[in-house]
Amino acid sequence: MRASFLLTDQTLPGTGNMELIPGSHRSSIPLPASVRRGESEPAISHIICAPAGSVLVFHNAVWHRTYVHDGNYDRYTMHYIYSPPWIKPSDRLQNNQDFLLRTTPLRRALMGEFERPDAPYGFNYDAPPFPTDNI
Repeated sequence: MRASFLLTDQTLPGTGNMELIPGSHRSSIPLPASVRRGESEPAISHIICAPAGSVLVFHNAVWHRTYVHDGNYDRYTMHYIYSPPWIKPSDRLQNNQDFLLRTTPLRRALMGEFERPDAPYGFNYDAPPFPTDNI
């Protein structure tokens, strides 16, 4: 899942809005190469118009991109991507070792630093050291 926090007003089209194709993550037909390269506009896409402070939550595999931004100001969006802990991080090759040495076991586990087999979908591994006393 992806959560995109809009930090800049995007209530009108052309302000760097999110453009997506709903349901595209389940399609058995690939997008045309011209759409993937940004050379043509998909007729079935939706332009999301929302005010600053809005949060867009969607499956990360949904086809999405930044729509046209005609303004003379920067547009800011903050993204959080939630995935199972057995998914390899895609934003870095490894975690900062100094950080790992000074943080808690829970935070290390949240950063993906725990032993797990290479089994598909993360089966058959010991649970990360998450506290259970507050559950």
